[in-house]
Amino acid sequence: MDYIFEGILMNMKKIVILILTLLLTLGGIQTARAAEFPDAFWDLRDNCNAALAAGDNLGVINYAKQIIDLLITQPECTEFNENIATNALRLGEAYEKLDEYPLAKEAFETYYMPYAEKMGWTDGVKSAKAKIVQYADRLEFYTASYGAEAYYGAKFEPKTGVLYGITSDSETRQELSGDSAVLLYHEFGDEYFDWAESVLKDAEKTGRAVEFALNVPREGGQLGEVLNSRDYIVRVVKMLGKYNIPVFLRFGAEMNTWGVRADPSEFIAAFRFVAQLARENADNIAMVWSPMYVSPWDVDTNDFYPGDEYVDWVGCSLYMQKYFNGRNDLADDEKYLEAFFGMGPGATPVKMLNELIGLYGGRKPIMISESGAGHYSRTTGEDLTGWAVSHMRELYSFVPMVYPQVKAIFYFDKVMPDEPSDYALTTNTALKNEFLTLTGQPWFIEGNADGVANQTFKKFYEGITLDKSIATFYAFTSFYGKDDVNVDYYIDDAFVSSSSRVPYECSVDLNKYSEGAHSIKIVSNGIEKSYSFIVDRAVKIKINGAVLDNLDTNPVIADGRTLVPLRAVFEKMGAKVDWNDETKTAAVSMDNVSASVTLGKSILNRNGEEITLDVPAKLVGGRTMVPVRAISEAINAQVNWNEAENTVEITK
Repeated sequence: MDYIFEGILMNMKKIVILILTLLLTLGGIQTARAAEFPDAFWDLRDNCNAALAAGDNLGVINYAKQIIDLLITQPECTEFNENIATNALRLGEAYEKLDEYPLAKEAFETYYMPYAEKMGWTDGVKSAKAKIVQYADRLEFYTASYGAEAYYGAKFEPKTGVLYGITSDSETRQELSGDSAVLLYHEFGDEYFDWAESVLKDAEKTGRAVEFALNVPREGGQLGEVLNSRDYIVRVVKMLGKYNIPVFLRFGAEMNTWGVRADPSEFIAAFRFVAQLARENADNIAMVWSPMYVSPWDVDTNDFYPGDEYVDWVGCSLYMQKYFNGRNDLADDEKYLEAFFGMGPGATPVKMLNELIGLYGGRKPIMISESGAGHYSRTTGEDLTGWAVSHMRELYSFVPMVYPQVKAIFYFDKVMPDEPSDYALTTNTALKNEFLTLTGQPWFIEGNADGVANQTFKKFYEGITLDKSIATFYAFTSFYGKDDVNVDYYIDDAFVSSSSRVPYECSVDLNKYSEGAHSIKIVSNGIEKSYSFIVDRAVKIKINGAVLDNLDTNPVIADGRTLVPLRAVFEKMGAKVDWNDETKTAAVSMDNVSASVTLGKSILNRNGEEITLDVPAKLVGGRTMVPVRAISEAINAQVNWNEAENTVEITK
């Protein structure tokens, strides 16, 4: 993964040399254009140059600001635009050196970008755009939810939750109990299919999905061969089609960073060719188009997009690294590499995905096709375990929170000795244990690919209504260059809770608050966000006219349907309830009726008959929750919704 950046550095340095040359030539403007510049300009220019030479960043900020303010009031011309852009660059870089990144963002966004675009400084504009995204402080507020926040109906797309898995030959898989998918690699042209078949057979037994990564080893130089390999491609897709599991066929991954560059039109033709043959010869294949999360300086990723009709899912490779190409000695004029390529302080997964989500996240489910957190630098010999653990937390917590379009995450658990960074879980016990913990979070789909998550996220908004129950809150934070932050929660201006661990979870018993309007505030790194919210009556359950009270988990709403605690309701009605922890199945028996329901499944089995429910059973607060229809279907009870009393009425 790191090799893709090695050929870029020289090209990037040319930009810096060009900018420095421009700054030096500004000293000669006075003679050539003295009549055109305001008299005050010349002293300000000299003072700014002197401050720059002395490394006086505050001085640079002072004089660059004055130059900008002076020239933007003048009639527009090329010379003024050039000076405004140049001094805006000085201003932003001076703020960077003082670690004042939000102010640097403002300088690049307000002054540099508009004038650099007028000057046609394409490379400078690209760099500035990356910095604007990276340097923006973000503090966002979410609450636990149980419905679908984004769903496109794509092939094998889970309605809620995130599939997860790791590489098929990973030793860590032996310690996983609930992974719902597996990542399997195969090289185009390879005639050996035994390993692939063994992985596919195992996945079919367990109900897991398979991401089948069909790599093109000779990259752009092999696309012509692909277009002339109909028989081979048909063999591959028919092999995949033999198995009754979802297969995500990722063809030609990371095409935007290939060393042997691909012609975009030829890549598109090859992808479409594979996609068409897959659709003609197998029913269980979804096509995945998957670039690297960022392209080299002179490549536009979107040029390789085959079109919505050929792409079922959009994926990307996303690797978090503390050092650019393993280097911890970047000079000041190279620091922009970290922001542009999402490394070091820029290795924030949410922001690294910003461009991809913006382009495709409004119409396609997103897959993190392979990922990793570098826990060891082979270049510097540095142990980066702590850094890797914290960034893995961000990937597996923040990404599903902020981007509900992301429906699958795969980890690359493989040792690659030739790369500057080691991402493998098998070589770092702390990182592996963190992975096992993180993938057990309730927004991940457990055990099989056709399940659903027990929880999702909803972005908090002004005036949101929350039931009188246990509410769970989360925060997304991103402050460039600051990894250790704390989030404080306040309700009605009274301190409630504090958290310093991603995703900054806070649980509040809203039963303690009166019905009606309240306020909530979150504070982090000197920034605060406040919202009003409404506490409403909790949904009540009446069984044969009596209120079912003392519930440790109240009913919840999921996809417009009311879910109730299974054991509490059925046992109150005299039914026997048994729980199978291995299969995650609850069995109910009453009056010669036997019924069962499995977590994540929308099927109720009643005396051998399968009945489809509106929504699947979920785990909420450690309790199995089922839609109220399951009550009536299981034991022939009558279920009624009393709007006036906000009550589910069950009679038998």
